[in-house]
Amino acid sequence: IFKISGFVSLLVNGGLGFFVLSKNPKKSINIRFAAFSLSIALWSVGSAYVNVIANEQVALWSLRQSYLFGVFVPSLFFHFVTTFIGWDHKFKIPLVVSYGISVLLLFFVFSSYFIPTFRVLERYNYRIDVPGPAYVAFAVFFNLVVFGTLILLLIFYWKRASDKQKKQLRFIFVGYFFGALAGLEYFLGVFQVLNRPPLDDYVLIITFVSMAYAILRYRLLDIEIIIKRAVIFAGLFSFVFGLFGFMLFFLTDFLQQRLGGMIRWWLLAGASAVYVI
Repeated sequence: IFKISGFVSLLVNGGLGFFVLSKNPKKSINIRFAAFSLSIALWSVGSAYVNVIANEQVALWSLRQSYLFGVFVPSLFFHFVTTFIGWDHKFKIPLVVSYGISVLLLFFVFSSYFIPTFRVLERYNYRIDVPGPAYVAFAVFFNLVVFGTLILLLIFYWKRASDKQKKQLRFIFVGYFFGALAGLEYFLGVFQVLNRPPLDDYVLIITFVSMAYAILRYRLLDIEIIIKRAVIFAGLFSFVFGLFGFMLFFLTDFLQQRLGGMIRWWLLAGASAVYVI
């Protein structure tokens, strides 16, 4: 359940992002929300890839490439929130600085300065990042921007928000407060404060539920119909992928006992997918 959690986030956040974008692909708020959600999805899935790919070099490469999207998550969140509350014009310089830092971090993603290798939590047989100095900078940047943006939401809530906006902002704040805690929990695992696999991808489901309720109840982002479909989509694919993951790990244990190292994870994945289909 720890190893496949990234796939859950990929389906839930990725599905939500695509649905929101399909509602109105020309509207700036939809584009920014979709980019933010998709970046979370493509960053989160790296923790799954590194744990299901047997080849250590390929697994490390997959983990690193997920941070091509991860470094932009704080900036995209900041941009989405400032656009939603109508303050993006007031924060042009901070937005440029934030995106500039994201682009700068991008150049370190595939280097040992970011993630030199991964370590294994032996008790759980779970692989997790070993942070380099650039990763430390990313973790500081992430938490400063994300929690700072949440504070900005509170300031707008008390000073400028209308009654309708306040109803919507409550769920945005609660949802992404848990999202911020999910990110913080992952970093605590990376820096060995927590000595167990992170639960961040499952915590992000709270974010999805909070946003979905705000859209259904208060027509947040004007995507009521889309979210109804998104809930069905996310539920269906979570079930299907759960079945896929179960079959993958069941076959891994069953076949490796009989065939040893002859069997490869991608063959098992293919066999599991065929079975599920």
